Amino acid sequence: MNRVILGLIFIASLINFYLIKIIYDSYVNQKFLSEVYYEIAEDYTNEDILSVNSSLPNITVSTVPIEILKAQLLLTNGYGNESDILLKMIDQGEKANPYLQYSNSLRAIYYANKKNFDSLKKYSKIAYYNMPNHTLHYNIYLDVIEFTKDSLELKKAFKEIKNPRLEFTKRYLKSLTKIKSKFTETEKIFVDSINTNLGNNKYLGLYSKLFSVGKENVYEGYNLSKQAEEFFNKKDFLNAGIYFENATKSNPIENSYYENAANSYMQAGKDDKAIRILLDQLNRLNPDTGKSEYLLGILYIGQKENKSGCEYLYKSTEKGFEIPKEIFNKFCN
Repeated sequence: MNRVILGLIFIASLINFYLIKIIYDSYVNQKFLSEVYYEIAEDYTNEDILSVNSSLPNITVSTVPIEILKAQLLLTNGYGNESDILLKMIDQGEKANPYLQYSNSLRAIYYANKKNFDSLKKYSKIAYYNMPNHTLHYNIYLDVIEFTKDSLELKKAFKEIKNPRLEFTKRYLKSLTKIKSKFTETEKIFVDSINTNLGNNKYLGLYSKLFSVGKENVYEGYNLSKQAEEFFNKKDFLNAGIYFENATKSNPIENSYYENAANSYMQAGKDDKAIRILLDQLNRLNPDTGKSEYLLGILYIGQKENKSGCEYLYKSTEKGFEIPKEIFNKFCN
């Protein structure tokens, strides 16, 4: 009897040791796959990835099926475009954890490599609508939407996300501007409200301008400003002023175009024109940098209108623009 018990204990110990060894080997393999994923591993082949055993355990500590992770790495390495082995790996991994929707996103990538757009669209859509808050599913499906230029589907997809992260909002706006060149009033209000809620985010502020003015006008204004800069660097201040002023007409909400146009005309000796541009800017946009008030102050003082000039200089400092005290001491006492 004791021999039987001892035999059973010995067998159980062997089984336990075997299981521990398998689990240990699995963690070693998971570490290897992680290093491949984060581009830390060196001197490995696709066969090394294929050889990783995924039978026990079949998921990683982050609940991603090992076969799914293997398939993703192989796809990244360009493996399997002519073979169905990846689809079999994806199918096997899906059984281990179907809820993450990794399987459908990987199928979408697989079919993208095969240039099968219908299947790419089908599986990316399934992955996204089953788990819309996942970065991989979101980006793949928005790539598909951008390709089809379907702005209605883009808006529908974005509404699926509750309290979207900033990165998701940025990607949505980026996709929308790739699809459309002109934007509705609702779209303008939407991006303005997001920008306001996030404390006037610099990145979103660019989209506020883009939506208000229109993509074509923003690009036209930018191109005109670059030509103006070339004239300015050559000290052709009159043409620089003309091109910067034309840039304000293309994009009338870009403060720097007004300021640069005024500065250029001032350098060209066209003070009255510079003053008109800055007064128009302050009336339209009321910028908060104080630079326009500073330029106006200098211009008025140059015309011997020190009272008006000093008033604008003080307004400039109230907005935080730094002006040397020597200017106040010389002209404003």
